[in-house]
Amino acid sequence: MKILSLIKYLILFFLCYAAKLAGAQQRLVMSGGYINIANGATLIVGNSSTNAIVRNTGYIITEGENNTLKWNTGTTTGTYTIPLGYSANYIPVTFTKTAGTGNGYISFSTYHTGWNNAAMLPAGVLNVNYNGADNSAFTIDRFWKIDAGGYTAKPTITNLLFTYLMSEVTASGNSITESTMGAQRWNSTINDWGDFIPGVTINTTNKTLTVPTVGGNDLFKWWTLPGLSGNHFLPVELTSFKGECSNGSVNIQWHTASEINNDHFTLEKSSDGINWTAVTTIPGAGNSNSPLDYSTTDETTSGETYYRLQQTDFNGRSIYSSIIQLTCGEVISNAVATTVYPNPSTGIFNLQHAPVGATLSIRNPLGELVLTDKITSTDQQISLENISNGIYILTLYDGKIITTHKLMVQK
Repeated sequence: MKILSLIKYLILFFLCYAAKLAGAQQRLVMSGGYINIANGATLIVGNSSTNAIVRNTGYIITEGENNTLKWNTGTTTGTYTIPLGYSANYIPVTFTKTAGTGNGYISFSTYHTGWNNAAMLPAGVLNVNYNGADNSAFTIDRFWKIDAGGYTAKPTITNLLFTYLMSEVTASGNSITESTMGAQRWNSTINDWGDFIPGVTINTTNKTLTVPTVGGNDLFKWWTLPGLSGNHFLPVELTSFKGECSNGSVNIQWHTASEINNDHFTLEKSSDGINWTAVTTIPGAGNSNSPLDYSTTDETTSGETYYRLQQTDFNGRSIYSSIIQLTCGEVISNAVATTVYPNPSTGIFNLQHAPVGATLSIRNPLGELVLTDKITSTDQQISLENISNGIYILTLYDGKIITTHKLMVQK
């Protein structure tokens, strides 16, 4: 049976490829019935056009992490629909894609797990834990694969829409409130669900959940939908953090799209972008699925000042925002256009057009300093070979200007 399935899909691929060579636009048109990709087979769509798959009725079944629809999307832009199905139900995934860099592809599959997700993890996913405890009962009974490969710079995708089945929300053993579900993907670099915190829009009538934007650096393979009313993966989604000068003081505002277990925010400031002191602490909303606005005033600022926001949840875990810089009463020059490459890297990063004499510091997501150095050349190399995989923040401060870059160590 496995050999017959492979032959079937290989024939389909070569027919499409032959049509391309003949100058035709190969397309898969579905008008009833279904295609069942099984036994680890891959159905390859060689046409990058968004209408290379046209679905009138019917659907494509994968139901296994190795049963794959591979779409050679390349640099084509537009809205793609993946006509997935399960047990006579149509559960499509749709998204809008930017170009990306390189002749890449996106692979898709999805499969049902039963309520105990931890017993049916995809390869490379180590758990569905929250705070060290199994979170299966608060996670929908399905995993989705959205795997971008072959790109030197992965595309950004927007309006990523998942269609879910109510039977996989309410199955015996689950404790999920449909209206508070979110979306989460497993970061295989740092082995964690919690570094990317997307806000979502839920349509409980159509049974869809939409993630507004997923940047190329955040486009990892495996996704699931946790229920945010019980134990969960998601902390706080910070949608903006900004400040403005006003009569000698600084007004700081930030906005959140959602909050989970958010105990408080701590506003910190610095005169050099390296050494930080707390300005004030603002209580968080705890749990919220609605947009919230926060603001505070720093009355003691003068000259050039840097601000960042620390968010702390109820279990003591903290993460930091990006850094903003303000100089009240004078105009500052533009930041130095320093380039960091390759990124991600196995640990060796090159800085191009670096500001000579500047102080370089690298911190982990908890704000802990892991490296400090001086820039001695406009083209300088830094080594993080002895640092574990993960995302780090590089800061350059030349006495007047601060610039930050996100680094990903992936060995």
